[in-house]
Amino acid sequence: MDKFILSLNVLKNIISKRTTFAVALKNVFSSNFLEKQDRIDISALTGCVLRHYLVFNYFYEKNISTDGDVDEKHAVFCLIANELYLKRFSKTEMVSAFKNVIKNNKSISQILNHALSEHLIPDDLDKKSTLYLSLRYNTPEWIVAMWQKYYGILLTITILKSNNKTSHLTVCPNELLKDKTQILAEHAKIKSSPVDGIYIFEEKFNFKAIQNDDLTLFPIKMATKLLLDKLDIDPFKGTAIFSAIQNNMSLYLYSKFGRDILLENLTNNHQHYLKEMRYAKKIQCSNTEIFEIPHNQIITCLSKKVSTFIVLPKSSMFDLLRTTPDYFLRTNREDLDFIIKEQFETLSEASEQVEEGGNLVYMVPTLSKKESMVVINDFLSSHTDFVLKEEKQFFPFEEYESCLYYAILHKKDLL
Repeated sequence: MDKFILSLNVLKNIISKRTTFAVALKNVFSSNFLEKQDRIDISALTGCVLRHYLVFNYFYEKNISTDGDVDEKHAVFCLIANELYLKRFSKTEMVSAFKNVIKNNKSISQILNHALSEHLIPDDLDKKSTLYLSLRYNTPEWIVAMWQKYYGILLTITILKSNNKTSHLTVCPNELLKDKTQILAEHAKIKSSPVDGIYIFEEKFNFKAIQNDDLTLFPIKMATKLLLDKLDIDPFKGTAIFSAIQNNMSLYLYSKFGRDILLENLTNNHQHYLKEMRYAKKIQCSNTEIFEIPHNQIITCLSKKVSTFIVLPKSSMFDLLRTTPDYFLRTNREDLDFIIKEQFETLSEASEQVEEGGNLVYMVPTLSKKESMVVINDFLSSHTDFVLKEEKQFFPFEEYESCLYYAILHKKDLL
């Protein structure tokens, strides 16, 4: 099947079925025999459409149709994306592929000429309006409005601009498996980051192949490493992590404290569970227990209370706005109420397993105050045995390239 038509299949799966970009590509690639260059072309074209999806949709509905066929609409998006931004394929080649898809009364040439001759965003639109900023930075209008309410217009624009930039892949050497000097010497394009012990990985080849091979390098966010170093973790007093989101915190703790650290690793994410099982086997951890459980059954797994409990619950994951071109198409405002409810339940469940004098750590990669400060305030109101020790909100335009929020809660010693 033609690669341009397959691109429409990828977009349809993402938009209609809320499939992730990576999974949608994988589904198309696995069911069609494609040359490597065809796979690259499909990824590039669909990725370009997704990075400009909101403004393309606005232009299409304003100038062409409000109820057009989905494939027709996405074919138009592909044409505009290539002509304006990608510039990889000939217009003749693409028009030929889409001639039986685009059946609008306007000819393909008319549509393209209009898109190229006019600004996709009207010149008379207020440059500070939520609609303009949404179209300009490919971010849902409700998110722009929320950030304006929280942070004001100037900080919101700074956040939006930073989300348009590519973030670095940051990694940590696993000194438990190999000497750090040797690890760094094996990778020519690796440099120091603003955080001690974290490095920016710049090599072109597939990083996953390296990680899956020996785990001597593993990705970790700079802000996450800063938080973990801040915690007063005693490796033999008992530490627990609940994760609804895939991460490499356990690998960092193994590397820092050794394979004998007392660690309870819990998750309700099946892929993360399988990954943690593989990690523990590779590292040969002797005191790690790994469980796959619902967020509200934490108490059923732990035999005794722990000194430090880190909670990384389900969240809006606004960190992905910077790295995942389709993320905003799979999240909506209505989901937030369910997410916040689950965050509070997870935090409350974990709090029962923290010993007196211990710490409960809450972390969410988001810029939503309802998921961060409001959740913590509500928790403290109903759990008077805890006090707020420290909280911090990172922003993506800062040197650590993160929107992580964390709160360190201390459980009072009643004696």
